Amino acid sequence: MSDDKYSLDRDLGAAETSWTAPSAPEGPLDPGSLVAGRFRVDGVLGAGGMAVVYRVRDRLADEDVALKLMRSELRQDSVAVDRFKREVLLTRRLRHPHVIDVYEIGEHAGSFFFTMALMNGGSLRDAIRNRDKWLGRPLADRLTTVVQIADALAYAHAFTVHRDIKPENILFDDKGRASLADFGIAKDVDADLSLTGSVDNLGTAYYQAPEQLRSAATVDAKADIYSLGVLLYEVMVAERPVAGSARPSDVVKGLPAYLDEVVARALDRDPKRRWDSAGAFRDAVIKAGAEGPATSSPYDVSGSGLHAVGPPDIAAFGSSSPTLPVTTPPPQPVTARPTFKKRSGRPDGSKKVWAVVGAAVLLLVGGWFTRERWFPRPASSSDASESAAAAVGAGSASGSKAPPGTLNWVAVSGGQFEMGSLYGEPTERPVHSVTGPAFHVTQAEITVAEYRRCVEGGECTAPRKTHGCNWTEAGRAGHPVNCVSWRQARKFCRWAGARLPSEAEWESAARGGSDARYPWGNDRATCDLAVLAEGGSGCAQGSTWATCSKRAGNTRAGACDMAGNVSEWVEDAWKPSYDGAPGDGSARAGSGDRIFRGGSWSDGGSKLRTTSRQATHPGYGGPDLGIRCAWSGG
Repeated sequence: MSDDKYSLDRDLGAAETSWTAPSAPEGPLDPGSLVAGRFRVDGVLGAGGMAVVYRVRDRLADEDVALKLMRSELRQDSVAVDRFKREVLLTRRLRHPHVIDVYEIGEHAGSFFFTMALMNGGSLRDAIRNRDKWLGRPLADRLTTVVQIADALAYAHAFTVHRDIKPENILFDDKGRASLADFGIAKDVDADLSLTGSVDNLGTAYYQAPEQLRSAATVDAKADIYSLGVLLYEVMVAERPVAGSARPSDVVKGLPAYLDEVVARALDRDPKRRWDSAGAFRDAVIKAGAEGPATSSPYDVSGSGLHAVGPPDIAAFGSSSPTLPVTTPPPQPVTARPTFKKRSGRPDGSKKVWAVVGAAVLLLVGGWFTRERWFPRPASSSDASESAAAAVGAGSASGSKAPPGTLNWVAVSGGQFEMGSLYGEPTERPVHSVTGPAFHVTQAEITVAEYRRCVEGGECTAPRKTHGCNWTEAGRAGHPVNCVSWRQARKFCRWAGARLPSEAEWESAARGGSDARYPWGNDRATCDLAVLAEGGSGCAQGSTWATCSKRAGNTRAGACDMAGNVSEWVEDAWKPSYDGAPGDGSARAGSGDRIFRGGSWSDGGSKLRTTSRQATHPGYGGPDLGIRCAWSGG
C-alpha cells in the first residue's frame, strides 16, 4: 500500500455495527419540508434508481447545499444500503478539488442521507445536449473538463475505481469548474468484500470497458481510463463513439490530430495497451491542447477502427492498431527546491526560467487544473469583512502585542525564500520569491483544553460534535482541537491576542530554512515522523494523537505537527495558483474558500509536503481541520 492510501475497511467495519435502517418516509419530499429538523427542502435537483437529490437550505449553517436521500423502497435491500454507505464514506475521504465535497451524514425518518456541495452549473450531459453551443466553445475550455476529471481520477485511483464515469456524473459550479460525483458503485482497491451482487448490470454500458461488461467486480483503474476515452471523444465531437465512428479530427475540423491517438489508446480493447494511468492520460490531453490544431498526426492511427463490443452498439476505438508509440511522459526529476535565505540579490536565474515556462504552459492550455472549490451562498456583509481580513499578514496590527503566556511560541526568521514547488501540483506554482519580517507561530497545534478556555470565556463557539471530533471525546484534552471552521480558528487566535498565519508564513515556518520536502527533511512520511494515514487513519489509531507526539518530525525551530495530525487553517483566500500572490509574506485577500496546510491524520504522505495546498469553505469544520496561531511580535 502506498503512503497516500486510506484504509476504508476500518471505517466501513465500524459503520456496519453503528448504522441501521429504521422505517422509511413515504413519498417524495415537498418544498418546505424539513430533513432531520435542519435542512429545508427547496426543490428536487435530480433522481436516480437509488436516491433523490434535493436542493436544501441548511438552517444551522445558513447555506444552500445538495442533499441526497436514499429511496425508501430500498431500505430493506442490504446491498443497496451498503452501497449507499460506501459512497458516503469513500467520498468524504477523497479530498480533491475536482471530487465533489460531502459534508453531513444522517438519517431522516429511517432513510440515510448526506449533504454535499451544491453545483449550480448543471452536468456535462446538460452542456453537451446543445451540440452547436457546446462545439462553439473554445477547445481549451472543453478539454479543461476532461483534464480536471482525469486529475481527480489520478488521485482517486489510489483508493478506488469509480466504474461509472459519464457526463451525468460530472457536475459544474457557477464558474465552470467540474467535479466528479456518484461513487455509488465504486470499488475499493483494498477491500475484498464485494457489493456487486448485481453491480455487473449497473453503470452505463456506453462508457464501460469490454472487461467491465463481462465482470464489473474484477476491473481495475484501466476500466476508468477506457471511460475517459469515451468521455474525451464525446467532449470533442458532442456525440458518443459507436461502431464505424470516424476519428474525432475527421468529425470536427481543426481538432489536434494527436487527440485521435489519445482516444485510440484509451479505447483499446486490451487494458494493458491503454494509458498507464489516469495521470498519463491527463498529461497526454494537456500535450494535445498545447500543440493546438494540426492537419496530421505524428502517430500512425491509420489502422485504427471502431468496433462494437456489446449492446447497445458500444465501440472501442483503436481495435486493430499496432502498439501505439506514445509513452507516458517521464517523471519530473526530484531535485532540491530553492533554499530559504536572507535577501541578497535576485534568485537563481534557472529557477526563474522554469517558473516562467511552467506558467506559460498553463496559460497555453487555457488555465487547466483550476483548483478553486466553490460553495454557493448569498453575498453578505461577512464576505466583505472576511475579504478585508484576508489582507492581514506579517507585521499586521492584529499581532502587534504579545499574546498571553499560556501559549508556547517558536520564532521564525525573516528574510527571502522561494515559495512553491516546480515538481508538485500545479496549484503550487509558479515558484516565487517572498520576503517578510520575522514572526512567531505556536509550537503546537491548539489543543482541546486551550480552545475550551475561549469557549468558557464566551468568546468562541464549540466545535462540531460528530464522529471523529475531539471536543466531546474523553481523554483528548491534549489532542489538537478539530472540527473547527476557518471562522472559529480566526476568532480563537484573535482572542489569544494573535492571528492566523498567512500562507507564506506557514510555509516558511514549516520549511524552517531548509529546502526539503517535509519539515524534518526528505525522508518519506511515516508514522515515526507524523500522524498520518499509514496502516490506517491516524497511524492505525483512527484519530488524532496528542500534540507533539511525533517530535522526530519537528521543524528545526521545534514546531510540532506541521505535517500531519490536523491540517491547519491559514488566513488566505484560495486561488488556484500563485499568480499575483503577495511577495511580502502577507495573506492574499478575497472571498470564498480558505486555505489549509500541512495534511492530517486521514491524509497520505503527499498532502504532508511543505508546499501542498488545499482549500474548502470557511464555514466547514471537519475532523481533519485545526488551528495554529501566529504573532508578529519580535
